[in-house]
Amino acid sequence: MDIQSLKKDVAASTEGQWVGDIPEMGQLRLRVRGENSPKVAALRARKLRAVPKDKRGRDGMPIYEEVLRVTTEVLHEVVLLDWDGLTNGGKPVKYDPELAKQWITDPDFQDFADAVAWASKIVANGQADQVEEAAGN
Repeated sequence: MDIQSLKKDVAASTEGQWVGDIPEMGQLRLRVRGENSPKVAALRARKLRAVPKDKRGRDGMPIYEEVLRVTTEVLHEVVLLDWDGLTNGGKPVKYDPELAKQWITDPDFQDFADAVAWASKIVANGQADQVEEAAGN
């Protein structure tokens, strides 16, 4: 096992990278932070600690609905940084944090939130460049 194969670019994950060739998302490209980014981890931990007792299970862990809420808030607040190739009715949509919040938190747009989460995993795994290269072939 080559130790270099285990190395991840934490700086790139923290600053964000463009990810294209997202399954079922056409020409959409997302600029996201990796789920392993210190900013992402810190916000997730802070929000999960803030979940009140009445929204926790017997084991003290937040209930599923709260974990889902926190996850979507984190995707909106620190993971998604920009998009390219997104249209609405055929017209290009410029990145807007309020639209991002609306689409990530609305269950009717779950596929968009899933795309952001998928892209974040790709960046965390250090594979954003590999996905872009594969898309070009």
